[in-house]
Amino acid sequence: MKVSIIIRAFNRLEYTIQCINSIIYNSGYEDYEIIVVNQGSTDGTKQWLNWIKKMPNNWYEKVKPVFLKRNSGDFGGMREGFKFAKGNLIMQLDNDMYMETENWLAKMVHAISELDADVIMADRKGFKEKIPYDDLTIINIPFRNEKLICAKIPKAVSCYIIKREIFEKEHRK
Repeated sequence: MKVSIIIRAFNRLEYTIQCINSIIYNSGYEDYEIIVVNQGSTDGTKQWLNWIKKMPNNWYEKVKPVFLKRNSGDFGGMREGFKFAKGNLIMQLDNDMYMETENWLAKMVHAISELDADVIMADRKGFKEKIPYDDLTIINIPFRNEKLICAKIPKAVSCYIIKREIFEKEHRK
């Protein structure tokens, strides 16, 4: 299953670079694209995204920049990025996230398939208290001799992975 990871960026180039590098280095999954929605950054983000597309090596080959003239906010940036997404699964990831868990994307794809869930998010320290849903389900799933802890949630909050058709339905409103 192809995953489209949408990152909204407004300045904070150093975080965007760290985020993208951590995705590439730790994903443990090959079938993904990274769509970076630059929302009018003035700190060199646009120039950096243009530069990596010209690089002769393949390190950033999965990165697809989208350029907006102004900051459209979280949902506006996600909607714009979705227009370019090719994946069956859509992932929202903030540019200040550093994905340090080995095989994190492989684990999330495995979990959403195994649970037959519409939306999941990985367990993060203290996240259970931050999600405003009574019907939150925390589930342990075996994954390559590890326990994968994730949450099956009714609506997307924070950083999440969601089935394409659910994202389309939610964002038509």
